[in-house]
Amino acid sequence: MGLISCNKILTVGVQRFDEDHHQLVAIINQLHKAFKSGEGMHSIQLALQQLDSYTCYHFHAEEELLAQHDYPLLEEHQKAHQDILSRFAELQAEFHASPAAMQQNLMQFLLDWLISHTKTVDQKYGLFLNSRGIY
Repeated sequence: MGLISCNKILTVGVQRFDEDHHQLVAIINQLHKAFKSGEGMHSIQLALQQLDSYTCYHFHAEEELLAQHDYPLLEEHQKAHQDILSRFAELQAEFHASPAAMQQNLMQFLLDWLISHTKTVDQKYGLFLNSRGIY
């Protein structure tokens, strides 16, 4: 079993984004496995790149759909995404400078981001989109 599993907390009621959250969980679990098994920096770097790329894809898809439906909290949502991406970039840089010291901080950030952002910020848009017939 991985570090985190998909459950109702990561569900927003919009299938395409729920599937994205499952993919993000899979990538985070892959990164955790690479850390724990000592697979080396190459595997860790690949997982980080995949996570960065998929996160950008996911955030863009959310923002695009929310803009199409005039989501009233879009600016707030975009700001949250920018903050996450900025912090993730900072932590990646710190990790590369000091891998052993930053491993736990990086994983804790990823878990906190995925769970708290999905549970609070994403849940709001889920209800909004559901009210417009998007599931």
